[in-house]
Amino acid sequence: MITSAQAELRLSFDMVAKTMTVFVLEAIVEEIVASGGTYSATGYVLTDPLGETYTIDEETMAAGYEITFNAPIDSDGKVINGVYSIDGYNITIDIPGDDTYVFNYLDNQYTLSYTQPTVVLTATVDCITPSFVSTDTTDYRVVDPTSQGYITPTTVAYEHNLNYPATSNGYPTNVTETDDLIITRGSGEFYQGTQTAIVSHDVSYTFVDGLIVTDTIEGDLETLVDCATLLCGITCGLNSLYTAMQAAKPKNNKEYQLLKESFVLNQAKAMLAWMNLTCGNSTEATDIIADIRASIGNCCDDCSAEDGSPITGIGT
Repeated sequence: MITSAQAELRLSFDMVAKTMTVFVLEAIVEEIVASGGTYSATGYVLTDPLGETYTIDEETMAAGYEITFNAPIDSDGKVINGVYSIDGYNITIDIPGDDTYVFNYLDNQYTLSYTQPTVVLTATVDCITPSFVSTDTTDYRVVDPTSQGYITPTTVAYEHNLNYPATSNGYPTNVTETDDLIITRGSGEFYQGTQTAIVSHDVSYTFVDGLIVTDTIEGDLETLVDCATLLCGITCGLNSLYTAMQAAKPKNNKEYQLLKESFVLNQAKAMLAWMNLTCGNSTEATDIIADIRASIGNCCDDCSAEDGSPITGIGT
């Protein structure tokens, strides 16, 4: 028994190809093919939100059970949202040994209201432990225009890859390729320089009215790993501050006092950072060292490693 709800023509959008496809429900196609039956959709057209019409060719539908058109595009190159109508005279489905089903004026409307989710990537760098964590925190859900509830996509394919600096060992094959939302790298597994996380997510959404939307959602995040200058920069910067302080001592007492105050404060911070390092509190130590570098403002990073050097930890 085939119902009118099963027989009505369906609609899907491919947001990458920017096409729209009118198709017959897969379960009905399987029944027709298995029985050696036939299918016809007479006089049907698809109308887009701009009022443009697309003829749903009867022979094409009878042979392949679907027909694809270029979707209407706005000035930003995106498929136009709105109501898409499928109207026609009749649909006839002949199933030998069962029955011939005729549905007159079986029309349908689909509301496309789709905004592609924006990929949100975060990176956490710990130079001391060490570790590098890339996390995909994207909310891939979209709002259904009929129910106003959230639609969670079906994942067709998902990649979350981490690319290392061009000079790192083994480049360009030195890439971590995963299908995980979180990538965690430890000692010797990430590098001085820019790490680039890249996400590609092939999704399929099925809305309450039966409309299907497929898309590929992509995003990336570049994160500079600068572990080589972390402690060296403090030493170098404090040396520079001390030299300036000593130079000002016989010439300008006011400047000398200001430089001395800065030197004593940042030296105390450096000791606190080292205490945290020896106690294993790498997060606190990293924050303090970053604060010292910002405060000194003259870190001559002459002991830094070249991009591509593996990160193996500091103070361990």
